[in-house]
Amino acid sequence: MVAGGTVQGDSTKYCYDDDPWYCENGWGGLYTWSNAMNLPSICDSVRLGSDKCPYVFARDDDGKLIDGEIIHQGLCPDGWHIANDGEWAYIAEKSTHSVANVMGSPVAGFGNHNYYGLSILPGGFWQLNKFDQIKVSAGFYLPQQHDSKDAVARAVYVEKNDFARSWGASKIHALSVRCVKNY
Repeated sequence: MVAGGTVQGDSTKYCYDDDPWYCENGWGGLYTWSNAMNLPSICDSVRLGSDKCPYVFARDDDGKLIDGEIIHQGLCPDGWHIANDGEWAYIAEKSTHSVANVMGSPVAGFGNHNYYGLSILPGGFWQLNKFDQIKVSAGFYLPQQHDSKDAVARAVYVEKNDFARSWGASKIHALSVRCVKNY
């Protein structure tokens, strides 16, 4: 764990309110985009594929980005990957957009059913130099960046009564990560 606002490096994360209890008791860590994607921190301020951040996500045979279906390991363990836009879209469809109610963790009062065992916890986030929204919201980075803004990535946000697939979240904010087993 490093203090909120500190530049994250390999294997580091923020724990809500700079308290390791949150990371150790199921809430998980909060990660900047580059750290979640297991890329150098410079990638939070420049476009992928640039001289400073030469990494690029997988592309199909005609060179087009495999938008929404990117299988990128990021900081997930071997055999797992960062949940992509297509997987979140499927979750939203399965839950008729009531993701927290159907797939949230009743233990945290974030949903009532958890039919699919996803157990989403509203771990909050770090942004604008503060921790915020614990027990209210969960944000998850996607392995995608904004089409035209270098320092912006795509993310999804889950709240008690709302689910949004966002076109923009600052890469220096810190959100949760959801790993999915490769298929």
